[in-house]
Amino acid sequence: MAAIMALAERHDLVVIEDAAQALLSYYRGNPAGALGHFGVFSFHDTKNVMSGEGGGIVVNDARFVERAEIAYRYGTDRSAFDRGERQRYTWVDLGSSFAPNEITAAVLLAQLERAEEITHARRAMWARYHSAFAGLEAAGIARRPVVPEDVHHNAHLYYLLLRDQDARDRFISTMRLSGITTPFHFVPLDDSPGGLRYGRRHGMLPTTHSVAGRLVRLPLWFGMEQVQDRVIETVLAALKQ
Repeated sequence: MAAIMALAERHDLVVIEDAAQALLSYYRGNPAGALGHFGVFSFHDTKNVMSGEGGGIVVNDARFVERAEIAYRYGTDRSAFDRGERQRYTWVDLGSSFAPNEITAAVLLAQLERAEEITHARRAMWARYHSAFAGLEAAGIARRPVVPEDVHHNAHLYYLLLRDQDARDRFISTMRLSGITTPFHFVPLDDSPGGLRYGRRHGMLPTTHSVAGRLVRLPLWFGMEQVQDRVIETVLAALKQ
């Protein structure tokens, strides 16, 4: 992000920071979502704090606050009217209906109020995984996540990198027999039907495809402490066969 923001400043670009999964993560002491001119968060049910569906946008540049308000209020200047800055309100720009319904908002608000607690619990479970699998890494069986020194993560997920795709596929099958789901992650965009149709790549991407074929995610959710030992034991048994 430091390099991206420096590039944007040189060329007068606007940066929309995709912080979808990164609520309460920090980069060089600054919170994710506050690094770009805009930050966007997801509250999909796969995220640490969720409302089923939904998301949020953070406007970090005063130049865009007024237009963001207008877009949020159906394209009207209703927010300025509510503050007494207009005698009436009217349609002035593009906009839509972005507000969640009250039930969705209530579910999200309750979790936002506990976001620090949720993140603390997830980081504790992440640390338990990390400690439990140190032996696997020392034996060359799997590589654990690497967290840069200038990053404070929110424990959104925990993954292992296995030796190759065959090892990863065998591991997933073995875990499934024990009733534990361990999915792999996203298919590289340049290898997906939509990416092949609409995108382009600059040269081959051997590291991307290698990692995508070896990465496996472990269960991690708020409140799973009582079953984490079973997951750890099953992982160790599956990989030491």
